[in-house]
Amino acid sequence: MNRIAAILISLAVCSTAFAKWTKTKGPEGGFVSIIFNDPVSGSIFAGGNGFYQSTDNGATWSESNSGMDADASPIDMVRSGSDLYAASLSKVYRSTDNGNTWTGSTVPSQVISLGTIGGVIIAGTGVYGAYRSTDNGGSWQLGSGFDPANNIVQAIATVGTKLIAGLGGKAVWASNDSGKSWARSYTGTAFGAGHTVNAFALHNGKVFAACSDSAIFVSTDGGYAWTQSASGMNPRAQVSTVVSNGTDLYARVVSAYVGVDTGVVYRSTNNGASWSSVKSDLWYTNGNCIGFGTGKVFYGTAAGIYATTNNGAHWYSSNTGLTNASPYELAVNGTTLFAGTIGGIAKTDDGGATWIMANEGLPPGTGASSLTVRGGYIFAATGNGVVRSNDNGASWSPANNGLTGFALYTSKVASGATSVYVGGTFGGVYVSTDDGGNWTGPGTGLPGFGGIGAIFVDGSDLWVGAGSSGIYHSTDNGGSWTPASTGLPDFSKTVGTITRSGSTLYAGLSTYAGSPVYRSTDGGASWTGSSNGIPSVSFISTLTSVGSFVFAGFGSTNSGTGGPVYRTSDNGANWTPVSEGLPIPSSVNSYAVTGGSLFAAYLGVWKRPLSEVTGVRLTSQAIPERFALEQNYPNPFNPETKLRFEIRETGHARLAIYDALGREVATIVDQALRPGSYEIPWNASGCSSGIYYLRLTSGSYAATRKIVLAR
Repeated sequence: MNRIAAILISLAVCSTAFAKWTKTKGPEGGFVSIIFNDPVSGSIFAGGNGFYQSTDNGATWSESNSGMDADASPIDMVRSGSDLYAASLSKVYRSTDNGNTWTGSTVPSQVISLGTIGGVIIAGTGVYGAYRSTDNGGSWQLGSGFDPANNIVQAIATVGTKLIAGLGGKAVWASNDSGKSWARSYTGTAFGAGHTVNAFALHNGKVFAACSDSAIFVSTDGGYAWTQSASGMNPRAQVSTVVSNGTDLYARVVSAYVGVDTGVVYRSTNNGASWSSVKSDLWYTNGNCIGFGTGKVFYGTAAGIYATTNNGAHWYSSNTGLTNASPYELAVNGTTLFAGTIGGIAKTDDGGATWIMANEGLPPGTGASSLTVRGGYIFAATGNGVVRSNDNGASWSPANNGLTGFALYTSKVASGATSVYVGGTFGGVYVSTDDGGNWTGPGTGLPGFGGIGAIFVDGSDLWVGAGSSGIYHSTDNGGSWTPASTGLPDFSKTVGTITRSGSTLYAGLSTYAGSPVYRSTDGGASWTGSSNGIPSVSFISTLTSVGSFVFAGFGSTNSGTGGPVYRTSDNGANWTPVSEGLPIPSSVNSYAVTGGSLFAAYLGVWKRPLSEVTGVRLTSQAIPERFALEQNYPNPFNPETKLRFEIRETGHARLAIYDALGREVATIVDQALRPGSYEIPWNASGCSSGIYYLRLTSGSYAATRKIVLAR
């Protein structure tokens, strides 16, 4: 019996493993720059913020980036024989299994377009012209002939036995030797002094070229002679793409180089002889690409994908599973988490398991850059004023009485016990004491230029980051403001976030500086750098305090660092990364706390139990006489126990749990700690009964304790 018990103890297993961030199921959408319908596999691919694949004609999407770098965001694709190729940054990825897995090869410059001819892969770059590979991307050779003054290859197409390339500012070039050499390929003044060619489409024996300042040109001789094809649109329209589904042509118009063009999406049913706008009820019009499915047209935007099955008469969102929308800010109302995105406002009532867009009442195309909650209302700052909801986001209505002119360009909103505050892209802070019914402002003392990057309500005090002018402070509810930037670097005072923990104020710089985080212990009278442990070349997107912890979300960090989430529990003296599970590189725009979890906004919304990131607590700052790992209490335990240890010298400490076979089952602490006594709980809910071992290492010190989980 004892022998059987020993065997069972030795085989104790634990499913909690390593604590980390996990991605929720939304918000759906995200930046889409390429939609590619693969004629061989029948799959549709979408690239931009990440990389997705649909095998059901765009009804649902799933990630298709296995083997790609964490920051891969393909912007062009081609098929060559049995292989697919996708371009992202300075890499071209190859898939031999229809997009299930990818391997990358590096090109000497950033790749912005792809082409193929006779098994040769062509990579158009933003600096050096076009490279070619004859060994499936194994190696790359630079083609010759491009004008070194402007060799940005925006688009590549295969026309018969030759390649043509659209250049930024240098019209159309051609290669008759599979990309080894290139020469100009147009006659007359059709492209003027040299118009930027953004895309090509081959349609019924013709070649169409989308241009940045002269709409669309067409060639009937393979790209040598060109005439304009812009009937129905502004002849000086800025056209970013033109595509063909074999039956009709579609084009995306950004704006007009001269005059106005608001047609957005155009369709031609007569081989380019004329064009008509088909944007109809398209909710978000700022698009990047057009693609096709079976009986469908897709429009890729900064807010995700829209689809139409009736040639643009009606558009609908087609983002199920496309979970890379990057929220600007998060906010909590009761148990509902809201996310403000470029495509509107999303919300979840179940911790991120399901998300819905809550845009009822918002003008089409309205994004939400900032959110706050007060008095039963949810407020959102948009580029067209403030909207509010009193029914938990079911509907929204404008709340702009008192906001006129430039004041309507709102970017930040915050709230306190009695008031709501809104700051604008062009500066100024406006105050409402009746939940958005009326606004007054902009107050006195703020600089007359530069937008409001941060608003922090600190009891009866207000703090703002005012453009590059630094921090300003108000003690009269925004009526007047005084500078409060003493100690911030003269060359970099752009503050994007402010928070408080206890008696310490924290400010994060949104531009590169020697110290990305500053703190004040004298009520904002002076600031000192507080970035020990943070990569030197970083900037901060958000700061938030949770109990005695402050979390920093980075807009950028050095490569090879601890990721975008850092925390401090010693008043900013030291910062340590807690980014496990997040892609590296990545960034975090905003935090929110609800349902026992910390949520972070980055290409979707991620979550992590608070107990994992706020667990280790400094119980005494007295310097211990020695390093020590105490016995856990209680022991035996079920399922939670407290772990206590003492650190004698500042340094990196690691506390981990191992099973009886020596397998690590949980990392409890893995960070730099200063001298003191510490306590942290461990919940073994996912572990089976048995003996485990608790091991502490710090410098040359190491100690182990036996602990027993008894269910």
